[in-house]
Amino acid sequence: MSRTQALLTTLTVSLLLLLTGAPQAQAQTVRVQIDTDTLGIGIRQQATVTIRHDGTRYAVFPDALPQEVPPGSVGLAGHLELLSRISAGSRMLADASQVDSVVYEMTTFAVDTASVAAQVGLATEQDTTWFASVPGLIPVRSVVPEDAQDIQDLAPLVEFPRAIWPWILGILIAGILFWYFFLRNVPEDEEDEDEVWVEPAEPPFDEAMRRLQALGGMTASPDAAKPYFVELSDIVRTYIARRTRVPARELTTHELVTELKRRPVLRAERVGEVHRVLSEADMVKFADQRPAADRARHTLEQARASIEQAERDLAPVAAEVPATTVGGDQ
Repeated sequence: MSRTQALLTTLTVSLLLLLTGAPQAQAQTVRVQIDTDTLGIGIRQQATVTIRHDGTRYAVFPDALPQEVPPGSVGLAGHLELLSRISAGSRMLADASQVDSVVYEMTTFAVDTASVAAQVGLATEQDTTWFASVPGLIPVRSVVPEDAQDIQDLAPLVEFPRAIWPWILGILIAGILFWYFFLRNVPEDEEDEDEVWVEPAEPPFDEAMRRLQALGGMTASPDAAKPYFVELSDIVRTYIARRTRVPARELTTHELVTELKRRPVLRAERVGEVHRVLSEADMVKFADQRPAADRARHTLEQARASIEQAERDLAPVAAEVPATTVGGDQ
């Protein structure tokens, strides 16, 4: 009888250990869920970030992380810019583990493909442990205009007139032969100079200051935010293109910042300022944000101060080119 009681006691203790140890054995799992298989540049959609844990700590989600985020965003999840927190919730599972979740409104400005990865912390009063989701990729589609027409059926075959290119080719050959034998050695009154790109007479800095002055006189209300920020973005990009020879007007903001970091043409502080101003403009142009007038004015002043400082950074370099002194600091 004592052996039976000992066996029952051992089984009971083992079962209790298994039951109490199950929540602690649960792995902390971070996931990002998006209810779509593709994203659009600047299109607002929803993303849900969840973490499963044992419930002994509280979760710290991406909008509460100590990190630098683009203007208009509250956090980042890879290439996803989290615009606002929509809702938050928590639930207990049958195995005594806890799932915390936050639903965000988000968008992206990545080209072709966006990476999706979130970092969530589990905190106590003493420390915080960070966990990351498994990174993934999601396609980003090009923006199609609303008035784009659907694909049409194949049109019937069209009869084309007889080709006249042999006649045109014959006339061109005859013209070339006539020039070669009769006009090639005739002296010209003036020699044609090679066509070269002519730098505008107005210096890049003066042009930027003049356009910023004119933009400052425009209405900066939320209804006029898009043309206001389109012009502000073009002023900054034009100055960078003329001053550094980087094709700033043909690159996306991400591509431009990457190129400026690769080339030692601007200091890191200026690159960061340019990134903030252009990101603010992108949020208005593509994500349909409508900032208040004082915020628009503040962004303009940031752009003005950044261009003025960039000009001071670059001006000594231009002045020291003909100098012969060696060993001086730039």
